[in-house]
Amino acid sequence: MITFSIATYEVMAFAGKSQPVRVYLTDDSNRYRGYIDFIEDYSGTQNFIVYPNGIINAFMPLDKLHPMLDLLRNEKPVYFSVNEQYNWAALKTGSEPTGEEETS
Repeated sequence: MITFSIATYEVMAFAGKSQPVRVYLTDDSNRYRGYIDFIEDYSGTQNFIVYPNGIINAFMPLDKLHPMLDLLRNEKPVYFSVNEQYNWAALKTGSEPTGEEETS
């Protein structure tokens, strides 16, 4: 399994019909690690690609974009994980105590 902490991200919305919204991910050592393509009506069987150079391209439905951006903006730490054995990729938070309230 590949897991890294996300330090920075960049969002790019491509012009044109059926183009993805792409979120680029950089780890805490300022190394570019890959991107997530948010695709309208995504029904593909491939959840991610891990390239030989270690760059990861993950795919998610467009309706998950806003919850994922909310997570990136408001939570810390945030991690990206890929499990090749079970064919899943996920953007996730670190462990947090239950009942923790968000502060303003």
